Amino acid sequence: MATSQSQGDIKFIYDTVGPADISLNGATLLRDPGFETAVLISLFSDRRADMDDPLPSEDGERRGWWGDALATARIGSRLWLLDRSNINPTTIAQGEQYVEESLGWMLADGSAKTIKCTGSRGARADEIIFEVTITGPAGSVFFKFFYNWKYQLYGGAE
Repeated sequence: MATSQSQGDIKFIYDTVGPADISLNGATLLRDPGFETAVLISLFSDRRADMDDPLPSEDGERRGWWGDALATARIGSRLWLLDRSNINPTTIAQGEQYVEESLGWMLADGSAKTIKCTGSRGARADEIIFEVTITGPAGSVFFKFFYNWKYQLYGGAE
């Protein structure tokens, strides 16, 4: 199915390592007509930690976007709170909760009917695989990515 590259968010392109980038199609920015860019921003932007969240470092840094102090709906996820944690069933369940929480805005604005995240231990000792299914008015979209404590790598949407 052909889609117009003039609709949707500016498309973020993720390499296997490093931050997101944008790309051009001639003189025009590539656009994402679906959920991928919105999902990636939601998952891989640091959401400000709640006051009762245990922090992974002793510096007291709660991270997050400064605009969250002014808004009722916060941006990003708290996955970063799992940095340096041992990966066990409790950590995986917490990660699933953080993923679903970060995508909750999609339920609130009606762009999704359900969001389901399933986590599992990755191939590396510091990695969790997350599989996310977002069901919306036009059907379901599936994303699979891994969260790596050391590199915070993105594995890509499938």
